[in-house]
Amino acid sequence: MWQQPKKLAQAISLKTKLLGVKYLTDCYVTSAEGNGKLEAVNLARHGKNWRIECDMLACGFHLVPNIEIAQMLGCKTESGVVKVDEFQQTSIENIFVQVNQRESAESNFR
Repeated sequence: MWQQPKKLAQAISLKTKLLGVKYLTDCYVTSAEGNGKLEAVNLARHGKNWRIECDMLACGFHLVPNIEIAQMLGCKTESGVVKVDEFQQTSIENIFVQVNQRESAESNFR
């Protein structure tokens, strides 16, 4: 990262923008609520359930790509990878996913 000052500056900028954003680990989303947009998510951890009002959600699951939620929402996939544009937006407006560039490149060879 030190060899790429622009990437370092970008990382610092993103970290600053995320100050105050809740970061939860060891839990999972049981459902999402909203009418045309995200309004809340229901979470579970070790038998406890709770609800958080929010307008954005980012999830990470292990190291294996998890495309089930994107598929349930109707996002296009190809070779086991969710199709995204240069901004990580899926085929459905306002639904974004993180796609590892390596996964995306490898899907071209499957």
